[in-house]
Amino acid sequence: MRQSERQTVGAGPDGVAAMEGAELLREKAQLEWAMEGRPVIDMARGVLAAGFGCEPEEAWDILLAVSQHANIRLRKVAEAITAAATGPPMPHELQDHLAPAVQAWRAPHEQRSSG
Repeated sequence: MRQSERQTVGAGPDGVAAMEGAELLREKAQLEWAMEGRPVIDMARGVLAAGFGCEPEEAWDILLAVSQHANIRLRKVAEAITAAATGPPMPHELQDHLAPAVQAWRAPHEQRSSG
């Protein structure tokens, strides 16, 4: 491919470097956003683990189930759970998803203890 053709499609060295730089900036922003949300997610795991007597990994599974079933970002679910631990109750739409997630977690544990 000639130099003029590369410039036309934006595949020249400067175009590739710019695309790579933009990708790195996007990835950096995503990582920063994830790191900012991590403490509240960890706190919510602790609230669930203490409240329901589950392991942190199981609390993570419960958080994921609520997030997926309610179609709400994990960070927002975690914020609602931690807020409910010290203040007003969790919004009803999340309560409606948290109860089945906890029941799904408890079912196999109850079967093992009664069996």
